Amino acid sequence: MQRIKTIMHEFFGTPLVAVREFAQMLLGCMIIGIAIFTFYTQANLQVGGFSGLSLVICRLLHTDVSVGQISIILNIPVLVAIGFFISHKMLVRTLIGMLTLGYALDAAHYVSTYISAWLFPNGVEASEYILVAIFGGALFGLGCGLVVRSGYASGGSDNVAFLLRLIFKSLKFSVIIWLFDAAVILSGAYFNDGAESASGIIMYSIVALLTDVKVLDLVLSGYSYKRVVYIISKKNKEIADNIMFKMNRGVTGLKAVGGYSQEEAEVLLAVLDSKQVPRLKEVILAIDDKAFVFVMDSREVIGEGFIKTYF
Repeated sequence: MQRIKTIMHEFFGTPLVAVREFAQMLLGCMIIGIAIFTFYTQANLQVGGFSGLSLVICRLLHTDVSVGQISIILNIPVLVAIGFFISHKMLVRTLIGMLTLGYALDAAHYVSTYISAWLFPNGVEASEYILVAIFGGALFGLGCGLVVRSGYASGGSDNVAFLLRLIFKSLKFSVIIWLFDAAVILSGAYFNDGAESASGIIMYSIVALLTDVKVLDLVLSGYSYKRVVYIISKKNKEIADNIMFKMNRGVTGLKAVGGYSQEEAEVLLAVLDSKQVPRLKEVILAIDDKAFVFVMDSREVIGEGFIKTYF
């Protein structure tokens, strides 16, 4: 019994963490399904990955087997390869994520019939295709981001790319995914009998894919934009005191060496909210108008005074 508890803790963490991560993964899978059947299929757009490939197979075979079941079948050889080449922990979490996505797709298909009837009572008009592509892609990216951040994997192109990287080490991970998704989108457009224009499907599907990637990046990397400020001055002590005690922000001194003079110097590093940067510039110029300052964007900051946890 203790051995089982140890394994469960190794794979899923504490019970509270396990429930939270599974709930997040389940929500992400449902959002993916709703995005596909509410937006993509209504406008005959093509989604990438194994979900999109499952839709293509459904259209080709005209089978009674559901999209979710086909997705599970496609993932079986990928799961075997993961268990053999990578790790059992990833295998277990991918298996759970894959099965959840498969059944979530079927459940979302049912729910989406009502959502689609409410959003598009007369079908998707030609003028609405761009909005459908953007909103569908955003919703799909949100769902994928929630699944990835939960620590689970839903199978599909991500795992295929990971496995192919073991063979073709020179290929970038993102390149493999883009090639796989592009192939699925092209094949989906070619075999989509209900579409008026294959070129139209490809263009709108690419818009949806680009939106999907952008939202996925926001979900994974965060959207708490901050500014990272580097300051080089001969009055660092006075500037640092003003940042700490008047602006209530931390500051760090970094040792540096001048490239030309070879003299040792100190570079101040501070992370601030965007609205604090103009005030900081005023403070620095008032102390040392010859200070060298440059500001960089930071997508997300975690730590004291900023975000401490993801969710």
